[in-house]
Amino acid sequence: MGEKNNSTFLIKSSADRNRSFGTGFCVHKDDKGSFLLTAGHVVDSCGRDHLLVASFSATLLHISQDNDTLDLALIYVEGLINSSPLKLSNEKAKENDEFTIVGYRPHKNDHAKEPLKGSIKKAYPLESKHIRNIYELTINDGDSIEQGYSGSAVVSAVTGLVIAIATDRKRDGKQAFATPAYYLREIWKDIPNNLFQSLSNLNPYKGLNSFGYDDQANYYGREEEAKEIAKTLKTTRLLTLLGASGSGKSSLIYAGVVPLIEENGVEILTFRPLDNPLKSLASLFIPLLYEDKLEQLRKEKELANDLLKNSITITQLVEQLLEKKRAKHLYLVIDQFEELFTLTDDKEHRGAFLAKVLELITGTLPVTLLISMRADFLTYLSYSDSLNEVYNNHPNKMLAILKKEKLRAVIEKPALALGVTFADGLVEKIIEEIEQEAGQLPLLEFALEQLWRHKKGRVISFETLEQIGSITQSISHYADSVYERYPNLHNSIKRVLINLVSPGSGRADTKKMALFNEFNEADKETILKLSDERLIVTTEQEVKEKSEKTIEIVHEALIREWKQLKDWLDEYREFLVWQERVREDRVFYKENGDLLKDSKLLVAKNFLGSHGEYVSKGDRGFVEESIKKDNTNRRIKILSIIFLLIVLTGVALFFWKLKNNEEKATEKLAISIKGYLERTQNSDISFENKKKIYSFLIDDFKNEENVHIIKIVSRAYNNLGLIYKKDEKYENSIREYDEAIKRDIKYRKAYSNRGNAYLALSKYSNAINDYKKVLELNPKCKDYANLIETVSKRELPKDEELIENTLKDWEEKECKSYRPYFFIGSWYFKNENYEDAKKFAQYSLSRNTKNNELKYKSYTLLGKSYIQLNEFDEAIQNYKKALELEPKKSWLYVYIFTCQLVNDENYVFDEELEKEFLKLKEDSNKKIYEKLKLLQRIIKGEKNYLNKDINESFDGKWYLEILDNWINGFDEGEVKERLREAIGVFKGHGKID
Repeated sequence: MGEKNNSTFLIKSSADRNRSFGTGFCVHKDDKGSFLLTAGHVVDSCGRDHLLVASFSATLLHISQDNDTLDLALIYVEGLINSSPLKLSNEKAKENDEFTIVGYRPHKNDHAKEPLKGSIKKAYPLESKHIRNIYELTINDGDSIEQGYSGSAVVSAVTGLVIAIATDRKRDGKQAFATPAYYLREIWKDIPNNLFQSLSNLNPYKGLNSFGYDDQANYYGREEEAKEIAKTLKTTRLLTLLGASGSGKSSLIYAGVVPLIEENGVEILTFRPLDNPLKSLASLFIPLLYEDKLEQLRKEKELANDLLKNSITITQLVEQLLEKKRAKHLYLVIDQFEELFTLTDDKEHRGAFLAKVLELITGTLPVTLLISMRADFLTYLSYSDSLNEVYNNHPNKMLAILKKEKLRAVIEKPALALGVTFADGLVEKIIEEIEQEAGQLPLLEFALEQLWRHKKGRVISFETLEQIGSITQSISHYADSVYERYPNLHNSIKRVLINLVSPGSGRADTKKMALFNEFNEADKETILKLSDERLIVTTEQEVKEKSEKTIEIVHEALIREWKQLKDWLDEYREFLVWQERVREDRVFYKENGDLLKDSKLLVAKNFLGSHGEYVSKGDRGFVEESIKKDNTNRRIKILSIIFLLIVLTGVALFFWKLKNNEEKATEKLAISIKGYLERTQNSDISFENKKKIYSFLIDDFKNEENVHIIKIVSRAYNNLGLIYKKDEKYENSIREYDEAIKRDIKYRKAYSNRGNAYLALSKYSNAINDYKKVLELNPKCKDYANLIETVSKRELPKDEELIENTLKDWEEKECKSYRPYFFIGSWYFKNENYEDAKKFAQYSLSRNTKNNELKYKSYTLLGKSYIQLNEFDEAIQNYKKALELEPKKSWLYVYIFTCQLVNDENYVFDEELEKEFLKLKEDSNKKIYEKLKLLQRIIKGEKNYLNKDINESFDGKWYLEILDNWINGFDEGEVKERLREAIGVFKGHGKID
């Protein structure tokens, strides 16, 4: 686990018998070699064209020109690829800062790499052409710095960053001088930005990530448990580490236990089961069997299948491993063992994997298994008797929450190692808040990471804690801030995150892994942003012989603590549970070929309709394939219905085909099916079943070229359009009528039906064109009426010729309907031809003997026409006839009263009419009635009343329209002037003097 840093190298001269003149250290590397930083005088001593590093020739890239104050050089060593770059410090060192120098001390005929320790004595400027700082170094007692250390890295004991390059020394070796590392920018103009770091970048806290092997220096709190587990592993073949989510199991293993069990002759392999545990297991051994990287990718799946079939055993693989590595013992660590039950849908793979685990535990090879698992999944072990038995017969360790002193170590020690402290009392406050919290460690680590990010200087203050909210709320506070930072991505963030959670059933919700390519392009962009914000993590996995990016929520603490996510999960829980089940069905389908059907398919259709945007590509494809299969099966059932029809004529058709030909038989069958369609349309069969029959015919025969079949398909489209019309889905019905007409351009019914749909959508011009086409094909009285009605609603003066010609054709056909007369009258009224409007309203009434609704409309049309012609007595008579048909129409009373007033200013209101009027809507009608009397006072010329006589709360807009229309019917004079004044009062223009 982990490799020792190989950063520091001797620099020799190929021109001087490979004599060494100093040291260089790696600061950067590429695919072909390494970039080394050293002192300028070391390069000049070797000879710029004779540089040699680890047997490779080196090339000088940059060197300082002002050696009085800047003694630096950068060289490139092609072929040196096993180096480890050191990070450089951006910050100035301070007096007494401690450091380590790794250089080469002369030793006989060679040099030995030895570290020296010391501290910064002081920093001061040197003056030449430029003023630059230089550090004076003090070497600790018992050590001395010698010539071989020139060009060595001076590394901070606190941060681990290179703070300077050793360039000179005093004779006694107790003191030396060094050039600050940040001056490298002066000689290397295009230096990569990531070479430098500052203290703020060296965050020792892991946030929601687990501690890894390389983080052991900052790992505190569970040292005792690590030692206990390491000791127990020496005496057992299995140890199960249990704990709640957030108890720190993974961190304990990688940063605590693994470093303790490392020793010569011991091999340690670690992995997670993920969604394919056999493939994860195989990936451990592939590098041992195949050296070529491409070959490794190809063979991983093969090895997983071999393990599944047991053609290669886990025992054989471990034997090869031990032999090739010359190892005496293997520790196999299976982290997050619960994934075997939460992510692995394939039961056969799960069973095979458990068999391999049991084979190692019960075998004789020198192998020890360390398994970590969430405690709330412990009952899953009981599903396997053998696994349950070995668990009970071997030790296990249950992690408890950390108490006060251990929490103090977790909080303080990583910061102190980097010279950062907490304000007095702050550590105690943090401990008090977190000590009794379940899942305390991710909460604590995340808050500490945030405190470090927001700190100012080398002290973490109470103000910084206030800035992140609180310890327990820091995750939620941070997630909220990320969510609000991307307002345009709210829906996408929700889609992504809920698809990364497995809903608990009697247990807590858990995170789950998903494939990056399962998401749409917009959600992929969101995933990358959430990854940058550290809410999810992405990794590369081998899937189906190719590398695939997988994603998962960074830690289950986010699921527990972020209220917004918890609300989404509660809202979509039913959907998420279904999603888990449908994925199990997908696995079953791969094994047995069974798609969804019956109630499962019905539920899937509902979720696809209601939650379609949240359904992954894989799940959607599975459901849609199930729907397609179900539709095929249903077509077969529907075909049996049609088959019954065919049977009725089957024998005759058989002999017809023998006697005549295929074309005649097809024509005969088409006529039978056409009749069947017509009977179906008028039958009591449900709309849903009718739709299935029509859809079946369309799907199966829409591409046929036989003219008789084409007509059948055209009828099916038309009938489907009628079903949509019943549901008032007119746009859908128009689409079906279009298809019908496209296949049969003389299909009269389709034009008529499409015209009706256009009329319902008030698309009058489209409807008129269809009705005209109907009349061209086969004119009927109803079609003339439809055309005239539509033209009347279009209200265009240019349609007069169309009106007259249509009426002429209609009358020549001796149609007896009264409807066209009314619509023609309405058209003339809208175009201000009141005489013709009156005439056609009268025609309609003279022919209408039974339609009271149209009678009422005709009487009111007559009344309005007479008003416009100033024939008020006639208007009153027609409104009274309309009132007999519709006695509850308030506006008829108002028209009658107002006509009377305009006709006779001394009119005495009819008590019977007044009584009936006031009965209808007592409050509003009473106000209207008062206005009518006020109108009479105005017309009679009465003065000296105020605007307050008018109830301002009464909306008389429609009544004002009456006055506005009628005022033009009066000659200029006193009454017309009074009406103008009345309108002013009604509009609230103030009192009339």
